[in-house]
Formats: sequence, C-alpha cells, structure tokens
Amino acid sequence: MSTEPTASAPASGTDRALRRTRLEFQGNPRSNLDYIVMLEGRVAHHGHYVHLTYVPDKLVLGAESFEAYLAAFGADAPLMIEQLAFDILDDLNNEIVPRWVQVIVTAPHGGPSVRPQKVIVEDRQPNWDNPRILAHLRVP
Repeated sequence: MSTEPTASAPASGTDRALRRTRLEFQGNPRSNLDYIVMLEGRVAHHGHYVHLTYVPDKLVLGAESFEAYLAAFGADAPLMIEQLAFDILDDLNNEIVPRWVQVIVTAPHGGPSVRPQKVIVEDRQPNWDNPRILAHLRVP
C-alpha cells in the first residue's frame, strides 16, 4: 500500500461549468484605459487564501460573485494549490478575458513548524504590455 499523498483530480466539465456560472460581470466603464482590480477571498473548505489581481478588458468581475465563485469550490477543491491556482486562472481567462491576470493562492499554516506555501500564476493577452501599470504591483 502506498503512503504517498494523492492529489485530487481536476474538476469535471460539469463542476467547472457550475462554478463558472457564479462569476458575474458587467461591461468595463473605461475599456480604453488600463487599470488594476484586486479581489481577495478564501476557499472555505481548505482555507486557501486567494488574491486576484487583473487588468480588465471588456468585462469587470463583480466582487460579490468572486466570493460566491470561491465558495463553489467544496470538498472537491484541489488539494494541490498549484492546481487550484490554474483552475481559477483558466476560469477567469474563459469568462472575463482580462488583459492581464495574476492569481496568488496561499495554503494556510500547517502548524508552528510548517510555513505557508504560496503559488503565483499569471497570464496576459497576446501583444498586451503595460510595464508602467504593472510596476505598481507587489507580491503580497
């Protein structure tokens, strides 16, 4: 019998589709400008902290819907925070198509001798670059 931990499988298409329905968005009021939007929340089941930063294109994500979206990750949420970060990135890229997006997932402390783990993933639209706006960002 193996004693190695098992990682949860990526969400099925049905789980992903249901989760994505919780993301509500509206038109970007200033789509001709680059600006930064930051949202934070927790995946309650595992306690993972999620920090979302993005530069919107045509759509802006509703803050309340981001909380509802994170709540949709139940007991089947990926145990590996890398997979969770990529699931969130994929969902946002498919639903709001930001110009640039960064997802940071931090696993909670596992005790006094275990340090939290942090994973940072990001993506951008082809040919988009605005180093001046991104210079305002720091990794939390």
